[in-house]
Amino acid sequence: MLQTVTPSAPFQTGLQRFMPLRDTAMTSTQQEEFEMLLLKGTISANLPFTWIDSEFIQAAFALARPTAILRSRRSLSDQHSQDNQITSSPKTGGKTFEHVKEEIESIESQHKVPVTAVVSDAAGEAAKARHLLILWRPDILTLDCFSHQFNLPVGGKP
Repeated sequence: MLQTVTPSAPFQTGLQRFMPLRDTAMTSTQQEEFEMLLLKGTISANLPFTWIDSEFIQAAFALARPTAILRSRRSLSDQHSQDNQITSSPKTGGKTFEHVKEEIESIESQHKVPVTAVVSDAAGEAAKARHLLILWRPDILTLDCFSHQFNLPVGGKP
């Protein structure tokens, strides 16, 4: 006689483990985990932060978990900057390079994504940081942002 064995705890994908809670509000801990997963997913998939503002992405998340708070692209990128404390340090070429270096190492080790290019504005400290980056990692393409340069004369932000 054949006996059927039912596992006590079936395997669940990341999305499936949130689905039973679909209509309940997230705790602050769950919301933090959700936002960290969004941030890590954005970085590891090499997506621009703007993907989160897409009306289709917003609709998909609203369908999957209506109670989830889906932050804006600005909030997501600000969280990334705050986690890495980039904005609070002195703006020198050496410090900027150190932050970029740490970020590259973090992305490559934690998210398993190879960094192939870095784009920055053309300010003096950014130019110095790009020069140091070339010396450290000549395999990484370093560019200044043409969009930023184009917008400077008209006073706009890229």
